[in-house]
Amino acid sequence: MAAAFTAEEILEITSGRLAGGMLPEESGTICTDSRTLSDGQWYVALSGSRFDGHDFLGDAFSAGAIGAIVLERGQYAIANPQFPLIVVPDTVQARRELAWHWYEKTNPEVVAVIGAPPESFLPAICMSVFSAQRRCHQASVEVNSELDLANVLLSLPQDSEILIVSLPDCQAGDSILPARAVFVQELPVIAPGNFDLSPPRGIALIACVDQEIVEQTKEYFGESMLGCSLDDIEIIHKDGESLKLRLKDSEQIFRLGGEIPLGQALLAITGARELGFRDQAIAAGLELT
Repeated sequence: MAAAFTAEEILEITSGRLAGGMLPEESGTICTDSRTLSDGQWYVALSGSRFDGHDFLGDAFSAGAIGAIVLERGQYAIANPQFPLIVVPDTVQARRELAWHWYEKTNPEVVAVIGAPPESFLPAICMSVFSAQRRCHQASVEVNSELDLANVLLSLPQDSEILIVSLPDCQAGDSILPARAVFVQELPVIAPGNFDLSPPRGIALIACVDQEIVEQTKEYFGESMLGCSLDDIEIIHKDGESLKLRLKDSEQIFRLGGEIPLGQALLAITGARELGFRDQAIAAGLELT
């Protein structure tokens, strides 16, 4: 089940107050679009330069929302004792706080795939390898999108052990760290090792060949960034349909399908090892890719 909250939890997490209606006993998931809202969800009224979610409170009530998270207003489009309104200082911030609370409660290890374009095999390879042994959730975060990050965290199933997040579309000359700041600076679990964001609960896989971006990333992650090299492997067999390889420090043979890029597979193997997976389990996961 994805993130669900009772009214009491929302009040506590967001420092909100009840402005109208009665508090329901049931919990509900979070939705920001009255057009897609399902029965039993909380509606978060976001406001932007071209829209105001508070205009759609009536639609949310008609769609079956159990209540709404709103900004302080003199009056609202609906006043119904069966539709509680929880007032918060900032609805965007409230949604972020709810997402972060759920993330901390779920407490998965994070695999951040940085710089892989949408057509990359790497996220799928990671999903195959990691989900063979652990419960995984896979998602993608757009550049500079805090709302997208909150969506990812709020969509986490409660039993998730690993969160695989793709941060795609790095281009030559991009400043990767500011572009990814909403992710890198907020999740304290990106790379292994001892650096300022406590405590390490994940890894960063750098799937970008642009040297400028690689150097920027190395500067940020320092010695904690994972490294791997084609010099670390031995090709045992190769034809048009498959490739067999062995890491020079292991007797395990890894078989890759013909479409899987060698470098991406090596990144996934290195990441899985860092998370404590045994080579035999990694090889079995690669067979499923």
